[in-house]
Amino acid sequence: MALPEPARRAGWGLVAVALLIAGAAELSFLRAGTATLPTSPTTALVAGGVYRFTRNPMYLAMTLVLIGLGAALGSAWFWLVAPAAVRLVTRLAIAREEAYLTRKFGDAYLAYMGRVRRWL
Repeated sequence: MALPEPARRAGWGLVAVALLIAGAAELSFLRAGTATLPTSPTTALVAGGVYRFTRNPMYLAMTLVLIGLGAALGSAWFWLVAPAAVRLVTRLAIAREEAYLTRKFGDAYLAYMGRVRRWL
């Protein structure tokens, strides 16, 4: 699928924004002194920085990369995969992480969930 050059540039711009979001999320974790890998134990509840706007900036960034690449490369496959990826990540990763964080941080995490949306 051929997209006009401005759409392709916008796609690369979206990829760049996604990388900035992911980098900001990583930096927030490093500043808090907690692990960034979802399989590692969490030692701190991170609610500042980009985490003030979304509880899952890394997953949001991955989704934005898919959408941006779809435009940049002119491939609808990325757009077709993005909704399935969001569903799978929500079900297989985010739901489990939220349960873990609720057990670990209790009311503090529940209050955070009440303030900040899961995606945007």
